[in-house]
Amino acid sequence: MKKMLITLGVTLLFTGCSASESSMKVNEKVEIESSVGQKAVHTYIKKAKAHLSTAPNYNPAVYDDRLMRMASDSFQISVEEATEIYKAYEYDK
Repeated sequence: MKKMLITLGVTLLFTGCSASESSMKVNEKVEIESSVGQKAVHTYIKKAKAHLSTAPNYNPAVYDDRLMRMASDSFQISVEEATEIYKAYEYDK
């Protein structure tokens, strides 16, 4: 099985009591069709969500949507695909 190295750069910016949208980068393209690629998308979203949830005014309805859009941009997939991949791995636990 091909190993893939994915570097996640997660930077959270806090201004006062509010959390601004975090800036995230994936330094390597991932083949989303593979299970390794899908796991990478899930891990990316899960780690970012864990960091954002520590913000004092964390609102899942707002930030979860932003996370899916950031994953979509980073992995060159649609927001719907990012959401489906994340939900599939969360429910498979």
